[in-house]
Amino acid sequence: MKWFWVVISMFQCVPNFIQSTTAPITQTLNGGSSTPPPVTKSPATTLAYTVTSYTSHTSHTTYSVFKCDPQTLSKEGSFHSPNFPDKYPARANCQWTIQIPKKLSEKYHFIKLQFQAFSVEYHTSCGFDSVKVYDNAGSNKTLLGSFCGFDIPPPLQSTTSKMTVIFTSDYVMQFVGFNVTVEFTNTKESIYSIVQYQFLPDFRLC
Repeated sequence: MKWFWVVISMFQCVPNFIQSTTAPITQTLNGGSSTPPPVTKSPATTLAYTVTSYTSHTSHTTYSVFKCDPQTLSKEGSFHSPNFPDKYPARANCQWTIQIPKKLSEKYHFIKLQFQAFSVEYHTSCGFDSVKVYDNAGSNKTLLGSFCGFDIPPPLQSTTSKMTVIFTSDYVMQFVGFNVTVEFTNTKESIYSIVQYQFLPDFRLC
């Protein structure tokens, strides 16, 4: 002998309900907060379950957001994702603005970034976790590349005295992230300009 119970909605009995269309109706189960009694009319029971709309009012999941204050870097050196070389936190949104200080602006005009380590959750469009690198800063910034996965991105160079790096992560999977060095230069090299290098043959530049 089999029995079952189902709670479909905490509110209306229509339009969400359970009903057989080919056999005699034993019970209609819908709404309410109490458990329905066992179904004991037949040794075999077929259940058809239809929901036309659903809104959860009983529970919800809240994911905490990792606080990562924007940083401005004005010297050569390196920076990295939160917790590196350990796994970066979930729900992170971090921004670094690199700028050549005025006292060095006559000597240096461009910024060069070189990733030394890189391990960020992969997605074909980098839609989950990503490291986005921009030429310039603020409303004037332009995207140089959006990176994810486990291959070290190529060197990137600005055409101005500023660069912006934005790292974001979701709440599903975390990896060790990245470590990148910053160099000021007066040599204008060919900059990386393909937005997502993963789609290039063998991860090569064109």
